[in-house]
Amino acid sequence: MLSDYLVPLTVVLIAFAGVALIGATLLWRRVNAGRPGLARVAAGLDERALTMPLALSSTRAALAERGAAAEHALWVIARFDERAQRIEGTLARQRAGLDATRARLEGALANVEKLKSAARLIMRAIELRRAILG
Repeated sequence: MLSDYLVPLTVVLIAFAGVALIGATLLWRRVNAGRPGLARVAAGLDERALTMPLALSSTRAALAERGAAAEHALWVIARFDERAQRIEGTLARQRAGLDATRARLEGALANVEKLKSAARLIMRAIELRRAILG
């Protein structure tokens, strides 16, 4: 029974081996055609491997400088906030003092108006006395 299928299986196996051989040959040719390109890529990667540590160290240094600048900016902002709060308190105290001074000035102005009115009454009284006494 197996002997009946032996010839067709052998033919299929030989056909499969031929296809595999043709495929391997085509693949080998493709790889050989791409070898110069891959060699250029490998050379480029080797060059980058030499320059990469320097680039990374300069990038680290730049990041450290930016980090220091950011910390300094945060410190300046914090100091500005403290100064702004102090100035705000000072301005509030000065505003209270100015309000008290304004109230005193308004009171003094009212007193001046009273004095003016009193001086006018005295002047009228003197005029009336002159007019009456002659």
